[in-house]
Amino acid sequence: ILVIRVACLELIMAYSPRDSFSSSTVNRNLKRKGGFNIGTAILYTKTGRELADLHPFTCPFCQLILRDPYQLLECGCRYCQLCLENLFEHLDPRCIVDEEPIKRDEIRLDKGCQRDINALTIDCIGKTNGCTWRGGLVAFEKHIDECLFIEISCTYDCGEKFLRGELAKHEANCPKLNISMPSVFSGIGSLTKCQFQGCQFE
Repeated sequence: ILVIRVACLELIMAYSPRDSFSSSTVNRNLKRKGGFNIGTAILYTKTGRELADLHPFTCPFCQLILRDPYQLLECGCRYCQLCLENLFEHLDPRCIVDEEPIKRDEIRLDKGCQRDINALTIDCIGKTNGCTWRGGLVAFEKHIDECLFIEISCTYDCGEKFLRGELAKHEANCPKLNISMPSVFSGIGSLTKCQFQGCQFE
């Protein structure tokens, strides 16, 4: 009986929602590209004014806010460090903007640009839902993975969207997630019958 219960519990845990509800696809994609993906969030200068022109801080390769910006000495264009490495994977690496050849000995870390980017602040993308958080770009990435005011989707394809703060409520009512842990097993003292749908020990 113990072996059966362990086997069933392992099967149940495999389908449990452990971190199965992630934030938006936009948030996941930002980890695959060089820059900071801010979506529709608003950036502010160190004086608190809204940053109207993002162009000086945008990488031409990934079209995101520059992360670890490097400048090409020949043309002055800036790229994220990771994006620049992607360009160097080509046999004839050239600047996307003006098609000038790129050489490794003619690039430099743009510390001035990095300081300007570090000084920027940003509102949470959950602001319209009530979030009052504001911080730097690095902290922003961590925040949106935890913010309770960001809309997420059910990964069990029930079709519903809800705020992360309403996750527990959704789990209790999700039509695709109707396994009740306390009621999985029935019977005490005799061979237990598993109530998990499709289990081989039914």
